[in-house]
Amino acid sequence: MALAIRRVGRHPRATGTRTVMIARSHLTDAWLCTRDVDSDDQLATVLGDVDLDAVMHGRVPSGWERATESVTLICTNGKRDVCCAIEGRRIIDEVSDLAEHHYWECSHLGGHRYAPSVLLLPAGLVLGQISATELMQTHTANPPLARVRGRSCLPAAAQAAEIAADQEVPFGTATAITVETIDEHRATVQVHGLSGSTSISLVHQAHSVPSPISCEAVSQSRSHWLSL
Repeated sequence: MALAIRRVGRHPRATGTRTVMIARSHLTDAWLCTRDVDSDDQLATVLGDVDLDAVMHGRVPSGWERATESVTLICTNGKRDVCCAIEGRRIIDEVSDLAEHHYWECSHLGGHRYAPSVLLLPAGLVLGQISATELMQTHTANPPLARVRGRSCLPAAAQAAEIAADQEVPFGTATAITVETIDEHRATVQVHGLSGSTSISLVHQAHSVPSPISCEAVSQSRSHWLSL
C-alpha cells in the first residue's frame, strides 16, 4: 500500500525537504524507517532503489534511518468520501496539539464508513470510529478491541482470529497465526503466543442488515468472518 502523507494542519504546496516512510508490518518484527528527500527527482530515485522483496523479508533499505517511535496516520481525504474529511479533521484537531509529532494526515485508507479511519505504523493496525482519548492511549497501550478493524499484514480470517483469541493470547502478543481454510465459509485458525496457543473456529457469513460501503452510499449486502 502506498499513501500520501503530510504533517497535520494547513500547508502551502511543498517545495522543501519531505519525509518518506517505509513500514513493515509483522507480528514479531515490525519496523518503520524514514528518509528525507529534497525534490521529486530524488524521491523517484530513492524509491526506485528500494528492494521491496528485501523489505518483505525484514531488511531495512540502505541509507534509511530506522525510526524509534511509532506514527499514526489519519485519513482526511474528502475527495474519496466526505466522512473522512469531517471525522478525520475533527479527531486531528483534538489530538494534534498534544502530540503533533505522532500524527500525520494521509490519503484514502479504505473503510471510510468507519471514519475516522486510522492506521498505526509500524504495527499495521487499522482502527475505525475511535475517539481522540482512545487514540492518544494507543501510544502506550493497545487500542480498544472494539475499534480494531484488523492488522494489515494478515489475511482477513487471521485478523478476525487475532481479536477473538484475546482471552487466551492477549491481543498484540501473538507470535504466529496460521489459517487452515476448510472451505469458503469456514476456517480454523491457530493463534500462538508467548502465553500459549489457541484454536479459533470461524464462519464467513453475511451481515444480517445491509450496510453502505461509505457514508453516502446505498446500503448493500456485506459479509465478515465471525468466531464461533
